[in-house]
Formats: sequence, structure tokens, C-alpha cells
Amino acid sequence: MNPAKYPANKVFPIRYFVPLALLFLGTAFQNVASGQDKNSVVPADVKTPEAAAREPSAGSLRENLVMNPGFEKSGQDELEYWALMPAKSELSAITLDGADPHSGKSSLRISQADAESYSVCKQNIPVEPDTDYTVSCWMKADNIIRADADSEGVRGGGARVLIGKTDGHGIKGADFQQGSFFWKKVTMTFNSGPDTKVSLQIFLHRSTGDVWFDDIEMVKGIGTAAD
Repeated sequence: MNPAKYPANKVFPIRYFVPLALLFLGTAFQNVASGQDKNSVVPADVKTPEAAAREPSAGSLRENLVMNPGFEKSGQDELEYWALMPAKSELSAITLDGADPHSGKSSLRISQADAESYSVCKQNIPVEPDTDYTVSCWMKADNIIRADADSEGVRGGGARVLIGKTDGHGIKGADFQQGSFFWKKVTMTFNSGPDTKVSLQIFLHRSTGDVWFDDIEMVKGIGTAAD
């Protein structure tokens, strides 16, 4: 376009204004739609949806601290993250059972024929000092019978979930379970005190019978993760 052909006292043809206006409006709408409007300012204390989605939710504070809680991860002759300690007289007392798990593909089974047997499965878990935690697990049992009183007058306990110190001393245990029952949830709370690591233990103490454990959970605070 030659400016000399359109002096100041002449009207600029409208056919040149229309394409320029449409081009300007199209660019502006595109920037707004893509969130790239350079004239818009997002306050520092306001998070965009994308940034909020990347942040951990409040529920993550209630994550299960138990590794392999449903006994689904196992290798040859071992169960990942768990230490298996069968009774010396019954080395095959602890097994994985896929017949009737509470969930998933398998549960942990402890089966004892000797009333003096004591088989334990345990896992060490890091904790924060002086903090409340909730432990829960699903259990079922078939004819658990406690041993008679020993020379000190102490009878066998039965099936149990317990939190202890890593040096072997106990912190707190749920009630012992005996007899026969279908899957039920056993829950307890404890305070970690000065400890930074605890030992979560599930076991069958000086009893005969069978007990199954599944879906073990330990969360920070009072109440289970589902509460």
C-alpha cells in the first residue's frame, strides 16, 4: 500500500480496517483461552488448578505405613518386607494361603499342632516420636486352643497383633483371639513414646489351631485410614 495515494484529508478504505481488527481479536481470544494473557496477573497466594493437582492431598497424611500389607509380594522362600519366625518345632507353620483371603490373592496363615509353639511374623516401621498411631488387621481363625498353664501359671495366649520396641520389649498389643471366627477387623491405638522405629508383630502364641491375617494397616493418628 502506497501512503502517497491516501493523504491525510482522505478517508482510509474500510476494507483495510476489517482484516486488522479480526486479526487483533483472534489473537486476544487465543491468549485468554490458553491462559497466557500477558495482562492478567495471578496473585501469589492463589494456586492454579494445575499447581493444586500436583500437591499431596490431606489423605496422604493417612497413608498406610505397612509395606506389603496384604502379603501379595513374595519371592522364592521369602515374603517381601516381613520377617518370618516359625516355631522351632514347626518350621512350616507360617505359609501364604490363597484359598480365602480377605482381599487380593493371598493371606498369611499360621498353623500349629503343638500347643507350646510360638510363631511370629514381624516388620519394623519408622515412626515419629511421641505420636499416636492406629493399627488394624483382618483376622479369621479355626479352633485356636490355648496351652495349659506352665510352671509359672501362665497360659498360652492365642492369636494377636502387637506393637513392640525393636529391642524385643512390648509397647501395646490388641486382645488375644481364640476359638473359631470368620474375617473380623481388630483395631488398636498406641503412642510411639521416644521411639523412632517400632516392630509390628502378628503371631500365634502357645496355641494350636489356625489363624489367618490380611490387610494389615498402620496409620498416623487416631482411627483407620477409612475413617
